[in-house]
Amino acid sequence: MTVTHEIKNNICVVDVHGSLQLDRIMKIKDYVTPFTKDDAVQGIVIKNITVVDSSGFGLIISLYQTLQKRNAKLALCQVSQMAYQTFEFSEVNAFINIYSTEEEALAAL
Repeated sequence: MTVTHEIKNNICVVDVHGSLQLDRIMKIKDYVTPFTKDDAVQGIVIKNITVVDSSGFGLIISLYQTLQKRNAKLALCQVSQMAYQTFEFSEVNAFINIYSTEEEALAAL
């Protein structure tokens, strides 16, 4: 499993390189959580999600709530069509913006 990140203008861009599913979720959570507590990070963009299950939804919602408490933001970008449809069906996209490109996500945050 590969998860990488870059800090761009106080926004942490996390590339999950695949699924947000039960078998990967704890490693991704452990990787991302420190950024949610870093006051220098004003937002997190998660990109390249191919598939998401209920544990992935749980992580996304938890990150959103944690960031919201300190007035930071969460966005998703470059998600697969299947992942996008899943987020749309579950209405996650009603409170977490999903962008086509990383550049759009960074500009919005």
